[in-house]
Amino acid sequence: HAVTDAASVTIAGSLQSELGCGGDWDPGCAATHLVYDPADDVWQGAFNIPVGNWEYKATLNDTWTESYGWNNNNVPLALGAATTVKFYYDDKSHWVTTNVNSVIATAAGNFQSELGCPGDWQPDCLRSWLQDVDGLGDQVGVGGDDIVLLVIDRNLVVVVVDEL
Repeated sequence: HAVTDAASVTIAGSLQSELGCGGDWDPGCAATHLVYDPADDVWQGAFNIPVGNWEYKATLNDTWTESYGWNNNNVPLALGAATTVKFYYDDKSHWVTTNVNSVIATAAGNFQSELGCPGDWQPDCLRSWLQDVDGLGDQVGVGGDDIVLLVIDRNLVVVVVDEL
């Protein structure tokens, strides 16, 4: 796997002034930078966000030169209560989402070490993250004749022991 070419990823949006930035929609505000996790190969960050209806995008390298939302639109985030929200950005698929907007599902199985996880059967390794990039509810991920456990929010949902 190639290391991402982004030097920084910022969650830029209408929520930034609530998170310590000088204003909203500021791609250079370090207070809303995500942190690259080399074990997961994904940018991540958690922020305490107040109740409200917000919008955001992921911007790369502190500018608007390269930014990502859902189908190039701002990503909505509706919170009925103050919530710690975890943001994720994958530099390979350019998908940005949160644990509020999306189910964070992984496929745990006997193939994960080949993807770069520390071992097999690692439900918390996002290298086997099943992403719903197009928003149609059809997560994509691994295939072949591997043994797979579908893990959603650390709960086992499905076991597949045949070809996918």
